[in-house]
Amino acid sequence: MHQLYVERYEPKKYIQWKADKTTKFEINYEFYLHIFNSKFNLSFGKPKMDVCNTCDKFKNQIDVAENPEEKSRLNREHSLHLAKAQKFYDDLNQLSKKAKTDETVDVISFDYQQNLPVPVLPIVEGEKGANETVSFLKHYVDSVINPSVKTLYIFTDNCVGQNKNMVVVQMLSALVATGRFNIIYHRFPERGHSFLPCDRKFALEKEKRKVTYLYLPEEWYSKVARTSQTFLVVNILPKMIRDFRSYFQPFFKKTIKNFTITKYKTFKYEEKKITVSACHNIDTLNRTFIAFKPNADLIALKEWTVPQLYITKLPVNPKKLQNLRELLDFIPLAYHGFYVSLETQDGGEQQQGESETEASDSSDE
Repeated sequence: MHQLYVERYEPKKYIQWKADKTTKFEINYEFYLHIFNSKFNLSFGKPKMDVCNTCDKFKNQIDVAENPEEKSRLNREHSLHLAKAQKFYDDLNQLSKKAKTDETVDVISFDYQQNLPVPVLPIVEGEKGANETVSFLKHYVDSVINPSVKTLYIFTDNCVGQNKNMVVVQMLSALVATGRFNIIYHRFPERGHSFLPCDRKFALEKEKRKVTYLYLPEEWYSKVARTSQTFLVVNILPKMIRDFRSYFQPFFKKTIKNFTITKYKTFKYEEKKITVSACHNIDTLNRTFIAFKPNADLIALKEWTVPQLYITKLPVNPKKLQNLRELLDFIPLAYHGFYVSLETQDGGEQQQGESETEASDSSDE
């Protein structure tokens, strides 16, 4: 900024300075810095990753409100909204501390990171849907969480396709009903206020992501693993992703009357019941639902004989595959086998599973 200043206001000396760095300016850098820091109310910060539309709406309405009573009302509503958002994070921090001293309690959060490209365009060998989410969750429960943990707190964002859907509801119900946990709480934040601990990990990896040449997915595994000693990188194999959507059908009702998932912020799973609340306070849980069919065989459910979801690799979009093959001239011959082995689909993207944001049909207890 000092250079821009002298270029405009001391142009002759600026030209001399470019040829000879010993040239002195009338306004030197130290004086410019002092004035900038002491006379201007300016600051710099990193842009927020989450933008809350509700906060933006309140701020705009407050700015233009001329009636003092209206402005006061808007300020109160905005403060209430922020208090609700803060409650989510306060509980997350408090319960995380509790989990460090109580071996029967654990707290987890999860989300999907952006696709990592090889070599330039993203190669998607799987989706980021409900089946994938619960497959990864079940793998984590089985391989990472201590068997002594009987109370599990889960904090995720509100993404319907991944975290807030009937397949996740059925998985958490099953983990409790089969005895793995006594209680599971699933918490969702206010929209726009969904920065989670796992997002800090993503940011750390992205900050250190200075890549010159990477050609295979396996190279990303080692690259991410070297980012931090706390990272546990799991190579996802096709056999790890299971079709829980189909597996759960004999045990769970297809729909649940008056159960609209998107309305609720807090879910409690205990025995065969789901208790929910539209607030963040656990004490306000006030509606109870049953997801299981009346004669559900919990012994059979506990066997977890879940069919594999992907028998072969998912086909790549033809145009994307064509673009990738055109890059082979720039990829070492040793890596060509991976790109040649990719298969294409005959037409269009794959059909997505039906939406499960709401369920309605059964009983409200």
